[in-house]
Amino acid sequence: MPSDTSPSVSNVRSSSVDEVIALLRSHGPLSQAELVRMTGLSKGTVNNVVKRLLKESVVSLRQKNRKEAWVTLGVGVDAIATVEIQAHRIKGTLFDFNQQARFDHCLEQGEGAESPSSPNGVVDLLRALCEMSGIAAAELACISVAIQASIDRASGAIVGWAASRLPGWRDIAVAEELEALLGRAVIVDNDANQAAYGEWMWGCGRGCEDFFYLLCAQGVGGGLVINGKVYRGGTGVAGEVGHMALDESGPVCFCGGRGCLHSLVSERAILAALSTSESPQLSLAAVIEGARADDAACRRVLFEAGLSLGRAVAHTARVIAPSMIALGGS
Repeated sequence: MPSDTSPSVSNVRSSSVDEVIALLRSHGPLSQAELVRMTGLSKGTVNNVVKRLLKESVVSLRQKNRKEAWVTLGVGVDAIATVEIQAHRIKGTLFDFNQQARFDHCLEQGEGAESPSSPNGVVDLLRALCEMSGIAAAELACISVAIQASIDRASGAIVGWAASRLPGWRDIAVAEELEALLGRAVIVDNDANQAAYGEWMWGCGRGCEDFFYLLCAQGVGGGLVINGKVYRGGTGVAGEVGHMALDESGPVCFCGGRGCLHSLVSERAILAALSTSESPQLSLAAVIEGARADDAACRRVLFEAGLSLGRAVAHTARVIAPSMIALGGS
């Protein structure tokens, strides 16, 4: 039952404040009615907690409807932009919280053209998103960039063996370069690390002290969250299960290794395995459809990819022993 006591703003207990902040951090914007229901605190206590956090500029209020307002962490956050850097394209999303709108844009590599995956490409992408939304770049509260490569902790550049896939970012301190071009702070990290943290914060990893996320998309990567922080290791490449060697006689990987998980289960690897069969396919979706239609070759390559992925998960579980391992991607 909610308590009937309603302490003043100055006397509100720190435990109540911490509880409200934790809920806002894990669930996103909530109304005061939702905070009352989820905390078990009285309406008066929650109201005083919110007043205190507003005074300390920890939270802000956004109108939910004519009667209620959202309580949200952060002050003056009207819009944020996210960018995903891949080998042959960059994708961006702008979230307008005032209008409750989302804008998406993608720059693809055209036939015979240079890849847009470069610092200037990111600038062009963000300019397009701002034009679509009508929001000036200066109004963005945050710009977050996820790149399909590990970042060397010492130099801030992508690790050397990843440059063959992302030549537009070779020998470039990614965050430093983007901040110089955009004139503002930019958050940059490996895509698997960002995915892992997001899944730990808001997804199935919520509440885990140690959580490992295996990202399977165009490539394969991993992110490890320990005690609420992404673990990067001494050089910044912790979690790179995509380059775990599973077959010493397997295909050569772009990292220079042989039989890496990436070279066995990525979309390119699966399509390459089918290229010499009687059932060549142009996309992973087509392979899956072929398997559903009982195409033996398609079923075989998916079985072998699943077996390799399972071995990698088993090795990770033995070595790291996280509380939870989650798989995701596209």
